[in-house]
Amino acid sequence: MQYFINFIRTPLPGKGPEVLAAVKASLDATGRPGNLTVPISVPNPTQNGAAFVSLIGGFQNLDEVDAMMDASFNDDNVQNRLAAIDALCHRSSYVLSENLSGPIERPDGYQPNLISRTFFNAKLGSRNDLLAALLEVREKAGSKVKPMVSRPIAGNAGLIRVTNMATTLQEMEDARKIALDELRSAGVLDLLSQSPWRSVGKIVHRIQS
Repeated sequence: MQYFINFIRTPLPGKGPEVLAAVKASLDATGRPGNLTVPISVPNPTQNGAAFVSLIGGFQNLDEVDAMMDASFNDDNVQNRLAAIDALCHRSSYVLSENLSGPIERPDGYQPNLISRTFFNAKLGSRNDLLAALLEVREKAGSKVKPMVSRPIAGNAGLIRVTNMATTLQEMEDARKIALDELRSAGVLDLLSQSPWRSVGKIVHRIQS
């Protein structure tokens, strides 16, 4: 998976169950691998609502993304389905990202239940150094599934995302502690313009490739 799209939706008060059901149906209709997570812990509880994050992936190149978008915009059923979901939300946004760390390999039978997303913002001129350091830390990761390192193709040019998967919160916390030591050793903290921020979500729906 070289590219993937996240749909980030904050439901209107009382509309959470409807949004969840509608997003699950929408994901199933794409025919692509993906998942849906609900928040367990948000980066800033005073500013962020309970955003649901869905993902569709399996795009090997940007031409495949273009083809999917063209098909979507030319299909009234798809547009009506997305508009109906947006009408239930306070905010909806979409982020196209590039996977910088290669294919995700999982042990046979491994079924993650949790996803954490940590965002690192590089100092001006330090993005390539930060990326190299994060990829180095990834190779040393002791988790059952190595983290995915990715970047959004729009927005802050220095922003890099590291996504971790786990079956339990304790497994995720153990991996976080080990990663923190590796991040310090690799000099990652010296390359940042601000402290990293992290969210943790539970996978409530998935579509296997």
